[in-house]
Amino acid sequence: MSLPIAAQMAWQMVRRYRLRTGLSMLGILIGNAAVVAIAGFGHAAQELAVDQFRSLGTNLLIVFSSSLGLADASNTRPITLDDLRAIAAEVPAVSAAVPSLVVNVRAVRGGVDRRYEATGTWPEYLSVLNLEVEEGRFLLPADIEEQRPVVVLGSEAARELFGLDPAAAIGETLLLNNLPFEVIGTLRSKPTVFGNSDAGLFLPVDVVANRFVGRRSPYGLELTAIFVSARSEADLPAAEFQIRNLLRQRHQLVGEDDFVVRN
Repeated sequence: MSLPIAAQMAWQMVRRYRLRTGLSMLGILIGNAAVVAIAGFGHAAQELAVDQFRSLGTNLLIVFSSSLGLADASNTRPITLDDLRAIAAEVPAVSAAVPSLVVNVRAVRGGVDRRYEATGTWPEYLSVLNLEVEEGRFLLPADIEEQRPVVVLGSEAARELFGLDPAAAIGETLLLNNLPFEVIGTLRSKPTVFGNSDAGLFLPVDVVANRFVGRRSPYGLELTAIFVSARSEADLPAAEFQIRNLLRQRHQLVGEDDFVVRN
């Protein structure tokens, strides 16, 4: 069959079955558009994640227990504040290490009643996670030593609790699980892949442990995670290797790790 005859027959079939042809063409167009859109969204999501990782710093490591989130973890040793102190003191490739002890709390101010994640930590948390103060100040060493009932608010939490002006929160009293805390600062907006710091509250780590957790493991103060800053991006592999060896010795492991180190 010659090409002109084939083309003529095809055109006749298109004219005879216009609805079917139109629907087929529409399906092809929608399918192609969906593939392009999904690819575009995937690329955008990847770029967003990469940008957020970069915003945290390219020399960041996170250490947490491999039992995190598991119901049956009785045989796994937790990550503790003593582990953190050992990492900071004994790992040459590390420049700083800070604790993260996360609990859910009820925050009440006036007629506002909400639940937030409260992170117990140290003053260096600000620099290790590349966060910035918007109003007031962050935690000070004296806040940690004296276990002061003070709290720093993420930007979203400050807006929900105190309105559009972050400065209005400074010096005010906020009830956390019915306990009074003084607001000393608010953070500049910076959502990250490690939870939304904008919607978080930040307090001295021992205050969170003593007032909201109330229990200690046999190994000491159990942490949700340890954030570690390597001396440089080039030192990341060495820092990860040294941390793993140190924790294996401290946890007296002979089999698999009972912790996870991520960069």
